[in-house]
Amino acid sequence: MSKTEQKTATVTPLDGFSWIAPENRTFSVNPLLDRAKASFRANALSAYYGAAYVSSDDARNIHVFDGSVWELFPTARIEYDAAALLEYAGADFDPQEILGIVRVMRMKNPRMGNESPDLISFDNGVLDISTGVFRPHSPFDWLTTKNGVVWVPGSDDETLETHAPSFNKWLVHASRGDKTRATAIMAAFYMVLTCRHDWEMYLSVSGPGGSGKSTMQRVCTMLAGEHNTSAFSLTGICGDFGLEHLMGKRFLVNSESESKWPARAVSLVKAITGGDLLPVNRKGEKVVSATLKAIMMFVGNVARSADENDNGGLARREIPFHFPDVVADADKDTALTEKIRAELPVIIRRLLARFPEANMAKAALLKQRDGADAKAIKLECSPLERFLSSLEIDPLATLTGSGGMQWNDTGLNSAGTVRYERRFVMHAYLSFCGYEGIKPSMTKSELVRAIKFRFGSALKTGKGAKNRTLVNLRVREDAEYLAGVTDAE
Repeated sequence: MSKTEQKTATVTPLDGFSWIAPENRTFSVNPLLDRAKASFRANALSAYYGAAYVSSDDARNIHVFDGSVWELFPTARIEYDAAALLEYAGADFDPQEILGIVRVMRMKNPRMGNESPDLISFDNGVLDISTGVFRPHSPFDWLTTKNGVVWVPGSDDETLETHAPSFNKWLVHASRGDKTRATAIMAAFYMVLTCRHDWEMYLSVSGPGGSGKSTMQRVCTMLAGEHNTSAFSLTGICGDFGLEHLMGKRFLVNSESESKWPARAVSLVKAITGGDLLPVNRKGEKVVSATLKAIMMFVGNVARSADENDNGGLARREIPFHFPDVVADADKDTALTEKIRAELPVIIRRLLARFPEANMAKAALLKQRDGADAKAIKLECSPLERFLSSLEIDPLATLTGSGGMQWNDTGLNSAGTVRYERRFVMHAYLSFCGYEGIKPSMTKSELVRAIKFRFGSALKTGKGAKNRTLVNLRVREDAEYLAGVTDAE
């Protein structure tokens, strides 16, 4: 980033707005609080906070300005402060009166505005990436988080190689020396840094232990801010209160190895990545509709696939990165994370310089999603992808009589006790699973959906003998699970 891109500006205070630094908040004795109504007490608590505004969404969360950002105050904290306020004043109260104070604040306190996607909040100010201007925080940026990084100016000759050597060494390893892959990795970091949840993408990072995938996760966490990051599990988010702890977060990480995605988890991840409103059940409070404005990342030793319950809708949002190369023991650096943390300002400047237009980063991620690398990842890591790759369209299938494959045999042999891999798709799938040494996890209907999505309009159906459905598929002759199969049916 050049010096002209490191412009600074000041913020002119607006009349009528005041706030109190957290260390200066104090209670005062007010005998009127003893018999006061909830509205009066709510005003007193708001005055104690200095500036307490309500989020503009249906959740109506209370945020308090701390001089930098609008900190989200959980209901439990507000209740505690309300009780402390009344106790300090010597007022009697019961739990319902405390709840009444919170309800009134949500009803009458001012509403927050909307934050700009062009602002990145640092510990010591705000960078507007649309203008390159760095300036102090303003309450009217409506930012609710900051990334924990202190922004410092760079130099015109700044490079990753010279000024962020630890990060650059990791990037060279992670990209395997491929510039296109390196650009895609940097684009992923840009998406996390700027929280471009509106791109409707999520990151899938896989590889053996010690390959560098955890470093990618940690760098993303640093860029988003550790306090803005939350872990989740697919089974957990399907629970009654599974989404509550994700509200207000910018980066969501799943690092559990769940081989098959529950159907509800697929729907939830689609909704989160698609920016849809979700019903969020909160303990002790009413259900609200909220949008989780966050980037999701899935990390594991092997890539996981939602294809079995997906119909392809979620697969189009996945940006996969596979790390096949384990770092040699002699090259491992136990202090790598802290070294990269010290290089964060340089990394951020290089990200913004590499992608002066946000769509440049988006294009790099789309290229990663659709490229040969991604296809190889799916083939290597996804059993479903490997099975689908063993099938092909049969141009000679007449789709009459026995001219084509059937989805499955009928009667007792529907379980594939006797296999006819070239005749029945389900038999081919069962033999594939046996060859791979994995447990069959897909039902016939799930397999049919996946095949229809894979082959699209090229897949044709017809009616054969006994009115059985035929499809114009065949098993490729080089399919390894056909070894030893001699039937020509």
